[in-house]
Amino acid sequence: MGQQECAVCLSQISEGESVRKLKCRHTFHKDCLDEWLQQCLATCPLCRAKVLPDEIVAKYDRVQGQIGYDGSDEEMIFMLSALYGD
Repeated sequence: MGQQECAVCLSQISEGESVRKLKCRHTFHKDCLDEWLQQCLATCPLCRAKVLPDEIVAKYDRVQGQIGYDGSDEEMIFMLSALYGD
């Protein structure tokens, strides 16, 4: 993998760590990118390319705005895993 740095946490990405590689080809620690995207920042932390389609972001925003929403981001994590793998 070489010496890559996660632009979210600014730490080196070591071989064997769980990572996500976006369509723009930037790579991040899996947990770092998941946290970034949970903050409704549906863009690559480096180049700001869209990571998720607008309709998925809008649906997530609606779910968060619902009365009784407990702050659980399990749906977002599942969706990201489906889109980008583990």
